[in-house]
Amino acid sequence: MQITASGFVADDLVDMTYDGLAVTEASGAAASTRGTVRTNFVLTADLVKRSVFGAVPIVLSGAMGAASGAPFVYTPVASITEVITADGDTEIEPGEEVRVTGVGFVAGHAAVAQFAGVNVNTSGPPADEQGALDVTF
Repeated sequence: MQITASGFVADDLVDMTYDGLAVTEASGAAASTRGTVRTNFVLTADLVKRSVFGAVPIVLSGAMGAASGAPFVYTPVASITEVITADGDTEIEPGEEVRVTGVGFVAGHAAVAQFAGVNVNTSGPPADEQGALDVTF
């Protein structure tokens, strides 16, 4: 993500926090001669976990006292990448085990599958740090 903020003292070094957590790769940026700061950071799984329940503050703080902040709302977009049966095809027979993979899920959260409106027990680990999911049911 790219963050741009203004109102800082020229050449001031700026640190950034995301919901109170220091973001080291975005910290240490220097304000321009006009007091503007532009910095980038990766929205990691740890940061996403902090974002799923509403707006979180992103705050840039200058060493000379100036600060700028704004709320940020992360909206995850999960998608299924593959659905295959135990025998490797995509036609599902009654009683056959199905494997589902996907991306964009909240890291550390388990999947709940529904089939014809009914929750189905799944097996497999929760979504990994990058939000990838691989479950069977």
